Amino acid sequence: MKNKEVSKKNLLVNFCRDGGIKQFSDKICQKLVSEGENFEYIETLSYRVLYKAIKQSDTVFFLLNYRKLYLFLFLFPFKEFRLVHHEQVLRVGSGIRDKLSYFLFQVFQKRFSKIIVHDEIANMPKNMKVLKMPLHGEPVINKKKIQFLQFGRIEKYKNIEQVVDVVAQIESIELTIAGGGQVSDTLLEKINTAENISLINQYIDDRLRNFLMRNSDYLVLAYQSASQTGLVDLACYFNLPQIISNITPFNLYKNYKTACFVDVFSESTLLGDINNIPQPESDEYLQMVSYCDAVNKKQDDEWDHYISQLMNIE
Repeated sequence: MKNKEVSKKNLLVNFCRDGGIKQFSDKICQKLVSEGENFEYIETLSYRVLYKAIKQSDTVFFLLNYRKLYLFLFLFPFKEFRLVHHEQVLRVGSGIRDKLSYFLFQVFQKRFSKIIVHDEIANMPKNMKVLKMPLHGEPVINKKKIQFLQFGRIEKYKNIEQVVDVVAQIESIELTIAGGGQVSDTLLEKINTAENISLINQYIDDRLRNFLMRNSDYLVLAYQSASQTGLVDLACYFNLPQIISNITPFNLYKNYKTACFVDVFSESTLLGDINNIPQPESDEYLQMVSYCDAVNKKQDDEWDHYISQLMNIE
C-alpha cells in the first residue's frame, strides 16, 4: 500500500451491528488485516469505550456519519479524524436523528482531514473525495461460527483439555487458545486433530490481545479450580461475555450477570451447557454485553476502595 505510515495507530469505528454499512465496515477491516495495517476495529455506541479507544489512537476513521462522533471532535481538538459518509443528502421521510446527524456534518465537516463519499455532489470541499463503493455483502458459504477465546498462560487447572474435547464435538463453534506455557503432547494432538480449534502458544502482547478480545464472542474460563481472576473484568472491558465454571471461587461473578455458568465436572454436562449458550446478537447475549458496560463503570470506585483499604492503618 502506498504512503503507509507504520508508526501510526489507526482506529476504525463502526456504529452499526447489522445491515449493509456493517458489511461494508467489516470488509474494510478484512482488507486492512490482509495488508498488515496497524489498526484497531471496534463496534460500539458506548461513549466510555469510544473515549478510551480514541485517546490511544493517532488517526480515527468513523465509518458512518453518526451524531455521537461529534462530541469527540471537541474532546480531542488535535486528533486527526476521517469519515466515510454514506448519506450526503437527506432522504425523504428522514427522522429527527438523521436530520441531526446531517446538520452536525454540515456545520463541522471542515474538522475532518478527509471525507470519503460515494456520490458526487455540487461544491465539494477540498477534504472530500468521491470513491466508488466496492463490492461487499457477498454471500458467505459457511454460517458464521461462534468464536470462543481461551486466553492466558496454559496451565493444567484451567481445564483446557476438557474444553478442547467438548468444542471439537460442536461444529458451530471455533476455539482459539492463546497464551504461553507448556502444551502437553496429548493436548497438542487433540488441537491439531480438531478442525475448529487453533493454538497461539506464545506471549500475547497488547495489540494481539486487543484483536482477539474484540473478535471473539465469549471468553472461556471453564477452570476446574481457581482463585479470583482479573480476566473476567478484562473481558468486561472489551464488552465480551464469558463462559465460567460453576465453582465456588467464581461465585462472586454471578452478580456481574455477564456470563454463562457451566458444569466442568462432567464432560457430557459441559457439552450440554455449551450447546445451550445464547447466540451472539440474541437479546439474552446483548443483555450480558450491557452488563459488561455496567461492570466497567464501577472499576474506578473499586480501585479507590482497594487502595484506601491497602493504605489504611487500623
